[in-house]
Amino acid sequence: MPFAPKIRKDALQALDQFIIPALQTQKVLQILAEPPFDFNMVQHHILRKRFLAGKAYAPLQTDQYWHKELVMSVNTPVLMFTYNGVSYERIGLTFQQAQIMSASERQHYGGVNVLRLPAPAVLCHPPFMLRSSGLTRPESLTEMGRSLFCRLMKDRVALFLNVRGPEEESSSHSLEINDPLLVQMGQLYLEELRVVNNQDGAQAQLLAFMLRLRRYLLQRHPTVSNSSWVVPPGNITSAAKVLSSQNLELCHDVMEYILTHLHAPLKLTGLAQHFDLSAAHLNLLFKQAYGTTVMRQVSELRIEAAKKILLNTPERISDIALLVGFFSAASFGLVFQKHTGLSPRRFRQQQLPYKVQ
Repeated sequence: MPFAPKIRKDALQALDQFIIPALQTQKVLQILAEPPFDFNMVQHHILRKRFLAGKAYAPLQTDQYWHKELVMSVNTPVLMFTYNGVSYERIGLTFQQAQIMSASERQHYGGVNVLRLPAPAVLCHPPFMLRSSGLTRPESLTEMGRSLFCRLMKDRVALFLNVRGPEEESSSHSLEINDPLLVQMGQLYLEELRVVNNQDGAQAQLLAFMLRLRRYLLQRHPTVSNSSWVVPPGNITSAAKVLSSQNLELCHDVMEYILTHLHAPLKLTGLAQHFDLSAAHLNLLFKQAYGTTVMRQVSELRIEAAKKILLNTPERISDIALLVGFFSAASFGLVFQKHTGLSPRRFRQQQLPYKVQ
């Protein structure tokens, strides 16, 4: 697939030049971002202490920038390794977590924390922690940071690289590392990190994780997803109020699955089978949550991803077609023109001040 060779090369470079040497030669700051939040070992500040109970997936705070960004709860653990420069991360409770807490507990956790992470540093987001993406964050306007992210899925690891700062804010496509043992090693690292006064033991486990990841990248050719090119709907519809929290979380899981599998064949029946539902029931729940059907959402996300790839890379249109889940450039062209009124080539030529061959 396109993009994969460069991302694989960049990830190996980060592992060889920064991450593995740091884990082998020095004590690395390791932070587990879960309640009760204890960030005494790292510079941080709290944005605000107000619980927005009326918004699904809303955190315990808001500020003038937050509404412009996507706020989600992620149902898979994430390991973030800042390997170069300084990264900033926002950590806090999600709506679901806050719902089961008393008002005094919510106040104790203090809204969303902004953490300043000079390399090398590791931040672990357990399931359902806050994630934000979208516009450049104001706290990143003075320092540049580069990080490697590993999402621990059920049977694989999704790896991507992130850059944030005044010069650039971007994420690579994620590589799908199909290694269940690597997932188990990542889960074991989280368990080691939860043990009090066990930073050395946890770091040894993390080093083993990174060494296995390096070996996989050297020996295999991971597939590439395209979730970094698309922003999922940030707003839940008013009709979603009738959904239970379980069904709302299910719809969120379906959206996450779609985002990481845009390059793969996606059909309503297959998605329904994957989530152990009937196709009709899945479509009904999804439409109540997002205001559109599953496959219409898939098509829209594929076209949005294609637009960004067309404008931000010199990749061939035939390669872009494969990357966003079409079997041929011809079928891609027909759907793209239906959505935009232009062929992919014409869209690229009109939007760019130069022609990309």
